Amino acid sequence: MNSRQLINALIVLVILTVVSFFVFRKDKSSWKQGDDTKSTTLIKKLNVNLVSGVSIRTPKGTLELKKNDNGKWMVSGIGKGYPADFSKLSSLLLRIKDMEVTQMPRVLHSQFSSLKLISPIGNSDTDSTGIQLTLTGKKGETLFSMIAGAKHFPEKDNSSPVLSAPEPDGRYILLSGKKQPLLIHDPFKELVTDPLSWIDRTFVKMADIVSIELADSQGKKKWRIYRHDVNEPWTLDGLKKTEKPLPRPMMEATSVFGNIDFDNVYPAPEHIETFQYILTLITQHGQKYKMKINPSDKKVFLSVSVSSVTAGNLQKQKNTPQQPAAEESLQTDKFYSEWVYEFPLYKLARVLKDRRDFYRPIAPQKQQLKKLSAEKPD
Repeated sequence: MNSRQLINALIVLVILTVVSFFVFRKDKSSWKQGDDTKSTTLIKKLNVNLVSGVSIRTPKGTLELKKNDNGKWMVSGIGKGYPADFSKLSSLLLRIKDMEVTQMPRVLHSQFSSLKLISPIGNSDTDSTGIQLTLTGKKGETLFSMIAGAKHFPEKDNSSPVLSAPEPDGRYILLSGKKQPLLIHDPFKELVTDPLSWIDRTFVKMADIVSIELADSQGKKKWRIYRHDVNEPWTLDGLKKTEKPLPRPMMEATSVFGNIDFDNVYPAPEHIETFQYILTLITQHGQKYKMKINPSDKKVFLSVSVSSVTAGNLQKQKNTPQQPAAEESLQTDKFYSEWVYEFPLYKLARVLKDRRDFYRPIAPQKQQLKKLSAEKPD
């Protein structure tokens, strides 16, 4: 590196240092609108393991998440309740416990409405009311309560070439029984009352499948693919000598339900009073999943019933496994029988196929050559 290159590099370094300094000052200044406080944990005694209920209330509605007698979190607003996304819920509870106060703004009570710190209880004005968040214990006692108000945004950087909307970097809150709000460094964007945003969207996982069959609504078989063991390749039932099986479409069809998420869920029998197909899957462990499928536009509505298959029936299905279905797993999967699930059509397109999609016809001349080759003496 010559002296000219060294000088240019030093100039660039100085410019970057100066720009970074002013960006940092500008970002920091956006928080200086009240009494600064050293970031401290707000709640020190909250034991999230004692929380048995979460209530999120707005002027438009209330969402309840409650732990049932089996210790499972359920979301209200969908039938009798649907299992919650535990990962999302636990993240919320831990962040509430660990949230830090960044500022204690000097705000008059008359300014509470501009920060959306008015309680939604008894108020319908969405412009001034916040979100009432309440955590309760097993007996319904309140463990924590606050109003989540307006989100805090960093000051706009007009010098930035990026024109995307800024992301919130904090939120104003008002703790129950307190007269002054606080500014915390967490926007809590997930505080919404839409039940679908809180449910566990994971559909039942069907592992070690050994048979999958598609039939019409009357039970007439369209096609079936099977294998004798999970370590063996798939084959097409009723394969003729003039048909060559296609492994890839069969693998794609059998992998659909390994890990699939749904878009919506309804109490049965909504959207499934009539249906076009019956899809039956059998696992090596003796679990049988029978699904009624109703395609509609770009959506697919699906209901599933779960039962066990005896060893004798498994053998009739040209399968060799003799393992009985685990009762605990069956009981868990039977929960899904109470619901109708909505999927986008593309997620189930790989099983809603015709039989001809799983094989390729062998040309007559190739078939003849194959026959002659078999008849040729060694």
